[in-house]
Amino acid sequence: MVATPSHFAQYSPPQTPDNLLHHGCIQYRVSNGRLFEWMFERNGESTTLAVNGRVIVNSCELALRAAADGLGLAYVIESEAGPLLRSGQLARVLEEWSPAFEGLYLHHPSHRQMPAALRALIEMLQAARRTRHWRRPLPAELWAATKGLAAA
Repeated sequence: MVATPSHFAQYSPPQTPDNLLHHGCIQYRVSNGRLFEWMFERNGESTTLAVNGRVIVNSCELALRAAADGLGLAYVIESEAGPLLRSGQLARVLEEWSPAFEGLYLHHPSHRQMPAALRALIEMLQAARRTRHWRRPLPAELWAATKGLAAA
């Protein structure tokens, strides 16, 4: 969870997930139209929370921009927020409640004749995993290639 330092100067930083109910949060609408519930985990305890807020976005980039513009707290992937955190534009809160992200997994049917587009995607993901620290964002060309896969 991130927001601007000025947000925390105006509103005291949340100490527990329940404190988020007193903050304007940047909500995220998922592909099925529902609002994403924020997930928290600490010491084996996990919980989800439907947050409140006037701003609703549908991408991590928009959530980060809204947070940097001072519109509230955003729940985003750490690697995406990294540059804004390092520059001091955003600050983290509830770090001890942030669930770990183990990485992406691809489940697919194990057919003998795998579609060429799926085989290419698997090979690109394997190459990216071998050559990059997995927490870093994947290269733009990889994401561009995966967007075209659904239409293939």
